[in-house]
Amino acid sequence: MAREEVFIEQMQWADIIYFHGGRSEKLLQVLKKYPDFAHHFRGKIIGADSAGANALSSVFFSKTIGIGEGFGIIPTKIICHFKNEQRAILDQVRPELPLLCLSEYQFKTFILNY
Repeated sequence: MAREEVFIEQMQWADIIYFHGGRSEKLLQVLKKYPDFAHHFRGKIIGADSAGANALSSVFFSKTIGIGEGFGIIPTKIICHFKNEQRAILDQVRPELPLLCLSEYQFKTFILNY
């Protein structure tokens, strides 16, 4: 389990880093304390779910905060827990980015070059 006071050190020795679900706003607030945290992704497997995926994306939709901005590590717009009626929510936002709609239990794999 990550601890804020030693987060960067934990990332340095970890082989796999997982950002779980929860509150997108809270996760974003905490990660903003570490502006270069993605620098430590090199050579690691990174997993994310729900709020974690929102934080890693460029733009996201969350039922609790609406449209939000992530860190842009994954260059996409994302809707986790997707329902068909949500499809148009991000159409006008950053149209140059692809939209990723993930229903429950769906996932997408990205290979990032860091």
